[in-house]
Amino acid sequence: LKLDDKKNARLAFYSASKLDFNMEMKEISLLTYAKLTYELAFSPFNEIIKAFDEFLLEFPNSARIDEAYNYLVDVYLTSKNYKDALISIEKIKSKSPEILRAYQRVTYFRGLELINNLQYEKAIKIFDKSLSASQYNKTIKAEALYWKGEAYYRLKNYNSAIEMYKQLLLTPGAFVLPVFQSAYYNLAYAYFKMKDYNNSLSWFRKYVDNADTTNIVDLSDSYIRIGDIYFLNRDYKNAVSSYSKAVDLHSLDYDYALFQKGFSNGLLKNYDSKIEDLLLLSEDSLSDFYDDALYELGKTFVAIDSLQQAINYYVKVVVKFPNSSYLKKSILQLGLLYYNIDKNQEALAMYKRVISDYPGSQESKDALIGVKNIYVDINNVEGYFEYVAELGDFADISLSEQDSLSYLSAENQYIEGDFAAAKKQFKEYIQKFGTGSFVLNAHYYMADCFLRDNDFDEALRSYSFILEKPKNVFTEPALINSSELHFDRKEYEEAIKTWSLLENITETKSNLLTARLGILRAAYSSKNYKKVVEAATKIFYTEKVPVELVRETRFKSAYSYQFLEKLDKALIEFRILAQDVSNAEGAEAKYKVAEILFTTNRFRLAEEEIFSFENTPFQFWLAKSFILLSDIYRINDDLFQARATLESIIQNYSDKEDEILTIANEK
Repeated sequence: LKLDDKKNARLAFYSASKLDFNMEMKEISLLTYAKLTYELAFSPFNEIIKAFDEFLLEFPNSARIDEAYNYLVDVYLTSKNYKDALISIEKIKSKSPEILRAYQRVTYFRGLELINNLQYEKAIKIFDKSLSASQYNKTIKAEALYWKGEAYYRLKNYNSAIEMYKQLLLTPGAFVLPVFQSAYYNLAYAYFKMKDYNNSLSWFRKYVDNADTTNIVDLSDSYIRIGDIYFLNRDYKNAVSSYSKAVDLHSLDYDYALFQKGFSNGLLKNYDSKIEDLLLLSEDSLSDFYDDALYELGKTFVAIDSLQQAINYYVKVVVKFPNSSYLKKSILQLGLLYYNIDKNQEALAMYKRVISDYPGSQESKDALIGVKNIYVDINNVEGYFEYVAELGDFADISLSEQDSLSYLSAENQYIEGDFAAAKKQFKEYIQKFGTGSFVLNAHYYMADCFLRDNDFDEALRSYSFILEKPKNVFTEPALINSSELHFDRKEYEEAIKTWSLLENITETKSNLLTARLGILRAAYSSKNYKKVVEAATKIFYTEKVPVELVRETRFKSAYSYQFLEKLDKALIEFRILAQDVSNAEGAEAKYKVAEILFTTNRFRLAEEEIFSFENTPFQFWLAKSFILLSDIYRINDDLFQARATLESIIQNYSDKEDEILTIANEK
């Protein structure tokens, strides 16, 4: 061997450590192998820790034991392979203060890895281990409390989350940490989720009073939530003040804050201010609150007796938003307004449209009263009788009462949990009152009864009935449920159709994200990769997408680009994911980057990518990458390194069940 050739010296000492004829030589060889592994920082499969572990196991009474432990402590403090480091530390029966200091750090970062991979219950247990050694580092203690609280929060265990955040606030030295301010914000939200609005308000106030003003998103959100709480408490003056502060920041949910500010001004009868706010909002045709603003402007102009202006805004709702939940209300209001300005024919047309499009709804019942008043005013009572006769059961008072009682009987069975009886009564109600006031309710709840019996075909039929009607209160939940049913049954094209309908008609941001994610997943499952890319693009532009869903979206998008043979675009997406290999998608993406570089003959770049791949809990993809590295060595005629790389995998890869060891041995 050449002098100062540590790489080959390391392999030589490892070979010597396997010989038993001289135990002192074996001991020195094994420790030197471990030290050279440490010096070379070669540890794709945690070779450094494993080397020292092997030494401690084989020579527990060595005179060099302290030296080995000193190295091991340093490895623990610098290693990012927290999973294996933790396994190693927990083998040590009597832990020194130095080991416990490392233990606090390793368990904390392992907990973060678990949170990053959505394993919240496991993370809580690991954070408990970190907190058991909390006396060594106050910063790690505070942050462990914060993330343990975050894990509880994501599990919706808000009481435990609150307890953790409050412990953090009482931790010495925590005040200067960023998580201290975040704890105020998270405490406020935990109470908000529990509907304890008084405590929530108190913590939101503490947050905004102490917040970092550069964090505009959370600051704006806090002002909005404060406004919401004042609004719920009917303190509209303070609600306006809080919404105004959010509007001034012009950040996330700006349009919601502006709408709520205007609405609250209306409740205070500050109509000029309400109109000013809503006119500003109505200039943004892309806002989710555009139709809300138009409808409220109509109501406001009615309140100030400016009827023609009101008509103009209700007409805008009808023309621009055929799927809006405000549509039937706007048509009804137009009927009333036309009636008030003596345009009876226009009023009659509006009323009859509500009755024909929304039979059985409260608006249709109100419209029928309007129709009756007009026919009486024009002295055409016979015309009214003829019209009512055409409507059938809906306009028959005695039948309407039967309708109501029959439905309520079925609904009571449903509420009490007797789903078999409820299903039977809903079915009888639908057969008897096919155009009844509660036929949509009956179909929706009957569908739920069918779902409980795993009768998915019948459930889908009831949902289809709802979806064939003009948009109603059950349209969006029926679309969500039917989409999920189609997806679970692997009817991906149908799932895409129904989720696309939801995307086009929904008025809530959460349902918009649900629809786009549904389209993405169904398209990916059906190998419709062009559709995946299209859905992914929309998701990236959707507000408030959780980081784990962004990862999933980018991951499916990257694979879709690869299947579409758009490798440059796939490489871009995989590279973004590969920046964080502590999660499953990132680790697989890191391998995919190297694989694409390899398949496009960019061997040097592929090799660099593999050597930068380390410190991941997902050893499968790391091993796949090093198998790829052996192929690169083989292509370059470096058979010694190719073989050494494969032998390293065989010696150090711990999972005996998957394909890695089989492939490595074959190669």
